[in-house]
Amino acid sequence: MDRSNRKRAACFLLAFFIPVLMMLVISMVYGFYPFGKTSILMADMRYQFVDYYGYLKNIYFGNDTYAYTFSKTFGGDMLGFAAYYLNSIPNLLLVLFPNEYLPAGILLVATLQIGLCGLTFNIMLDGLYSARWGSLIFSTAYAFMGYMLAYFNCIHYFFNILLLPLIILGLCNMVNKGRISVLYTITLFLSIFSNYYIGYMTCLFSVIFFVYYVFTQAESLKKLSVYRSAFFSYVISSCTAAALSAFTLIPVLFSLVGQKSGVGEADLSLSRTFYMTDVFSGLYTGAFHGNISDGLPIIYCGVSTVLFVILYLVNGKVSKRERIVTLAALVVLLLCFYVNALNIIWHGFNAPIGFPFRNSFFLSFLLIFIAYKGFVSTANGLRLYQGLIALAVFLAYSAVMLIRKSAYVGVDQIVLTGTVILVTLFFLYGFHNKKEYVIPLIAGLFLLQGADLMYNGYTSIGGYFPDLKQNPEAYDFDEYYQYIVQNQELLDSIEANDPGFYRIEKMYRRTHNDAMMFGYNGLTHFSSCENDQAKSFMASLGFRNNGNWATYGYGGTLFADSFMGVKYMLSQYNETPKPYEQSDVGSGRYLYHNPYAMPIAFGMRPSVRKLAPEKYNVFSYQNAIANAFTDQNYQIYRPVYLSATNLENVEQDGSTYRKIDPAKEAYISYELISNNTDFIYMYFYGPELQDTTIVINGLEKEAYFTRYGWSIREVGYYNRGEKVEVRVYLDQDEIKINKALFYYENVNEFLRWYEDSKAAGVELKKITSSHLSAEMICDTDEMLVMTIPYDTSWKILMDGKEIRQERVMSDLTAFPLAAGSHTIDMRYTPKGLIGGACVSAVTLILLIIFIIYNRKKQLI
Repeated sequence: MDRSNRKRAACFLLAFFIPVLMMLVISMVYGFYPFGKTSILMADMRYQFVDYYGYLKNIYFGNDTYAYTFSKTFGGDMLGFAAYYLNSIPNLLLVLFPNEYLPAGILLVATLQIGLCGLTFNIMLDGLYSARWGSLIFSTAYAFMGYMLAYFNCIHYFFNILLLPLIILGLCNMVNKGRISVLYTITLFLSIFSNYYIGYMTCLFSVIFFVYYVFTQAESLKKLSVYRSAFFSYVISSCTAAALSAFTLIPVLFSLVGQKSGVGEADLSLSRTFYMTDVFSGLYTGAFHGNISDGLPIIYCGVSTVLFVILYLVNGKVSKRERIVTLAALVVLLLCFYVNALNIIWHGFNAPIGFPFRNSFFLSFLLIFIAYKGFVSTANGLRLYQGLIALAVFLAYSAVMLIRKSAYVGVDQIVLTGTVILVTLFFLYGFHNKKEYVIPLIAGLFLLQGADLMYNGYTSIGGYFPDLKQNPEAYDFDEYYQYIVQNQELLDSIEANDPGFYRIEKMYRRTHNDAMMFGYNGLTHFSSCENDQAKSFMASLGFRNNGNWATYGYGGTLFADSFMGVKYMLSQYNETPKPYEQSDVGSGRYLYHNPYAMPIAFGMRPSVRKLAPEKYNVFSYQNAIANAFTDQNYQIYRPVYLSATNLENVEQDGSTYRKIDPAKEAYISYELISNNTDFIYMYFYGPELQDTTIVINGLEKEAYFTRYGWSIREVGYYNRGEKVEVRVYLDQDEIKINKALFYYENVNEFLRWYEDSKAAGVELKKITSSHLSAEMICDTDEMLVMTIPYDTSWKILMDGKEIRQERVMSDLTAFPLAAGSHTIDMRYTPKGLIGGACVSAVTLILLIIFIIYNRKKQLI
């Protein structure tokens, strides 16, 4: 290995290991497990993503598949879900970690990918500008840019970020050589496959970067025509990457239909998303305070990086055309954040929830790319006016931030950032006047940049743990560990003793995605990839539909549990109004067995086709469903006599209730008289979330109209003739209640229904989560209904012949059955998968032929 190759190899190794070591130091300081007792789980990683990674093991080591799952809501496609959350190749390492140790695995995988970001950026710089020790300053800046630390909970984006430098290297080679780049094609395909969302953004960025790079490389506008072949190569390579991804992209497009928002709902107004004068505060060290949803792009990439960008833009030795093009590219990216319509387009025509500028790392990338060019251009020395301009820009903007009392930048951030700028300028002055000290000066500049990046990383991570020292128990790894171990053992024992196909639910939770973590069939789920119809169906039975997720929450009624096949319920309470068999399983947990749970499939009368939830309330709808089993009249739920509705310090205007004196206590009092001893439930209809307090006979209950507490709720058992007062306190000046419902649950009537209907149950065999089968005998013609969301991707064979399914009750799967014995075979193939796979296969074959042909041509 010659000297240049040894230097290149050393740069690559250092580009990887330096960011890794920096992240390890931060992890040790915070005591993240396994270096301490603190869990790395933060924000959405804590409440969503870790459970998805736990589910990966069910795919690779269980009988679940990438096609379909019964662990999100009451069933749903997985391919679109996986294409967003689970396809990142490095994250597959997490299947090697037991669920109870997933936080350690996540820290390891995230740290490795941070190191790989540094490596790929250094590879790009080497490919474009040859090996330089100074490149480590900028590859480390890319690995430790603010986005990586602020989005540390979104490691499903990291593979796309580490691929970006390789994509750009391939793109630049394409422009320089005027021919198709295999590197660009393969890496762009991997980016789209890994995460279609960020992959789509990468495609948009590649257009901007292609134009930017061509205009900076062209000697003049008149000579742009020489890049015609590069343009066609770019288009062909991009289309090839998309075609290679067709096996995942086409099913994803079908999967996106019906999710929580769509193109038709996108706000494409030209309004601004923030004040442009605020956005540059994100370039200061320590400006991120842990609130990723505060409305500003995360663009920090090192103070020295920004300084080199300014020096590049004011450097007279760089052509004016190149500097204008560079400034234009930066302005275009900023406008893509600033203009609401452009930001929405970048986010797939959907307004992002909680993470408003998920594309902000592209600006950081471009800044670091330009900064490296600025570093090279200032290698021969720094002119005094350049340094003064940079200082003037910094001081002027800092003054604006202080005068406006910015929430993002204060005196501490300004002093720290200003110090880094001054020391960096000192080093640059040394380049010009102390040539013999160039290597030590570069080393000093790297250490300065590294310290700046590391401190920002430390404060950014710390923003997610603001009270770690005062309240370490809130982030304790052992709490997560004990929850996983105890519940996994319990759930495993249930499955071992009862291996059938049924659902399990819990009255307590760690997250809404416990079903995915533990691999059971549940009713609760939260993700950005859930179908609106499934959530609406849950709401029609009185469960909580937040809009973003549906949850079992405070539990369902006896009928809802049985209808949905909830055979086991785990609870922190040692009693339930439902006639379930209880067993104490320790650790303050109780297991309830529901002997009346219906199978996932059952026969119903043809009248089920006419059932529509909008015709009923949440209680009468359950009666109507029960009646459709036998066409008899079951009154499982009956309204409680409401003797009076009284208002205290409240005036009513239709469905609006308003405080008369805002300073005094105000409430609505519902007076009920119990005429039997049946259990009473309540449900309130309203238009929006509201602050209220529920008090029943003087006992305060959980708040209502909240994100979690807006569902069918228990009122209690009462003696015949006993008066019950339900008060709804107004904790805000005005609330709206469209309808207040109070209903009895008649257990005897329920048991009559169950005895009449249980013979209609059909035991489905879950071969895998995307392959079901059953054998049955029908005495009469009927509809076979399944508590599985309606989805035409299910191919259903009855007695070997494909049949057409129907949608009933707004979102359940059903099909008619003739009297007699039948065999059913159901297989789920995501819509568009076969066609997409054919496109991908043909494209791959053509690409391989192209590669072989070009290699032979080069040999000749």
